[in-house]
Amino acid sequence: MNRTSFVYIRNHFFNMVIFAILAIGVFLAHATSKHTFMKRPPTITKEGIMLLQDQFHLNQKFGQGGYFSNAVIHGYNIFSNSPKYAKRFVGNKASCKDCHMPKSMGYAFVRMDRYNKDLLKRLSFEEQVLRCYVKHLEGHVPPFFDPALQDIKIFARFMSIGLKLQEGSLPSQKEHKIFTNFTSIGLRKLHEGNYK
Repeated sequence: MNRTSFVYIRNHFFNMVIFAILAIGVFLAHATSKHTFMKRPPTITKEGIMLLQDQFHLNQKFGQGGYFSNAVIHGYNIFSNSPKYAKRFVGNKASCKDCHMPKSMGYAFVRMDRYNKDLLKRLSFEEQVLRCYVKHLEGHVPPFFDPALQDIKIFARFMSIGLKLQEGSLPSQKEHKIFTNFTSIGLRKLHEGNYK
């Protein structure tokens, strides 16, 4: 190895290290600022969650006022009123509840990775939610660690715990028919332009 190639490699390595340090610094400065995309709204309302709290004893499952109970509440709020609680990523007036039932979210969580015949590959729960944001809510893809995505997942996990579902649990035939009909009605309304 001659001297010029050694100097070139050394300079290239130092440039990469400096770039990595700057990138980490910019990320940390952004993550700790007041307007970071990863923070939840400063106030999380309990709109609509009281019924679920009574039915599944939310505070006993995750602790009162803790990270998970706030994430469940925020996830339920996104589920029930997406244009208000996830407005940065929603392009129409539709919400998750227009096509899904809270109970079906629990079943979707325990059957997380499913094969998608249209894409010819398996999709994780998060990827399915991201597809809904883009395809059905006509919006944008939230960053992977944004509460608009992760809190929906935590809400679905909460529902699966409340329903005492095991991994891979399937709804009964009656429930499956209800979920399917509800979803098809919601999608029909969506495609007819009822949520513009």
